[in-house]
Amino acid sequence: MTSRIEQSSGVSRQRKANWRTLLDDYINRSRTRQFEYGRHDCLTFALKWERLVTTNSRFLDAFFVYNSKEEAQLLICEHGMYDVWEVISSRLDVKPRTFAQKGDLVAHVQRGQRTVGICLGRYFVAPGAKKLMLRSMDRAEFCWKV
Repeated sequence: MTSRIEQSSGVSRQRKANWRTLLDDYINRSRTRQFEYGRHDCLTFALKWERLVTTNSRFLDAFFVYNSKEEAQLLICEHGMYDVWEVISSRLDVKPRTFAQKGDLVAHVQRGQRTVGICLGRYFVAPGAKKLMLRSMDRAEFCWKV
């Protein structure tokens, strides 16, 4: 179990011109992947998307290597944070879910846990036990601008 995370450089970021195609490809590649801590969980799913789509990612220096829920939580706490929402909020702007746009990250609660997905419009996707799960944006708590 290892990690490395540093302060953001404050460089402005924007989505790449082909972000819609990138989103479709990313969702299609991830569609049938099973949930796996440290490889395909909500945090890795969200950070990989943000890195892929932005010209200047806020998370290029954030590496969390873990194999279980307990290890993930320990790493987050070692960085002085409470959960995945706080990790993402430390670098991305929070906005109400009503302002979410396709490609933004979405905060939601799944089985009593704070988790993250990607907005697709009226729905968002997030890693599920056996595949990506599609949920209504009505279930979102808030979102982060990507």
